[in-house]
Amino acid sequence: MHHFYQDSEWLYGLAPEVQARVLNGMKSCHLSRGDYLFRCGEEVIGVYRVLEGYIAMIHRDENGNEIIIGIHGPGSCLGEMPVVFDGQRGLDALAMGDARVGMLSKAEFNHLLSDHPEIYRLLMKKLNNTMNRLLLYIGDSALLTLGQRLAKLLLSASQTYASQSSAGVVIDVPLSQSDLGNMLGVTRNSIQRELKGWQDAGVLFKVKGRWVIQDMDALEHFAKP
Repeated sequence: MHHFYQDSEWLYGLAPEVQARVLNGMKSCHLSRGDYLFRCGEEVIGVYRVLEGYIAMIHRDENGNEIIIGIHGPGSCLGEMPVVFDGQRGLDALAMGDARVGMLSKAEFNHLLSDHPEIYRLLMKKLNNTMNRLLLYIGDSALLTLGQRLAKLLLSASQTYASQSSAGVVIDVPLSQSDLGNMLGVTRNSIQRELKGWQDAGVLFKVKGRWVIQDMDALEHFAKP
């Protein structure tokens, strides 16, 4: 499953003047690491677009165990479906560090849907893409080893939120070993064992909370079935 979201399909599928209406109608708020944008079960008050930083979408069970469903970064829109279907929030949205998010109110978004019904088609395309990612995740969980899944996850991050440095490809998302475990549904110790071998082999390393991939060819090899 592609855990990293950068797209705003429905927004960028609109005419420029409608895009401007959306962006100009958003109110910006700042979040610090550990702040919640919203919580599971809360009433829906609007839709969001990440302007800076990263927001993790988290599911927790009754025992407090959690899994990270996905991560939204700069440019990504989130939280539209509960507005469309008049439901409650199904996940927690947590800031992974300092973040800035724009919000369009529920009332304004509903007005937008009334004025521009083509947004429904664009949202269904986004929903379809999400479902395809989920099916791929289920398939990978059943058929691939943890090492293969972890390599695919890091490659996905490097293709979505990354920058080039003299040392290699820097994944800009601040991912701890616990985060990686929560994204793959395994323990931190399991992730640590996989990463140690790769670090010892010079495939990647971590600096200032960011993973740096030194040997992309090796990581791509580890991801192959």
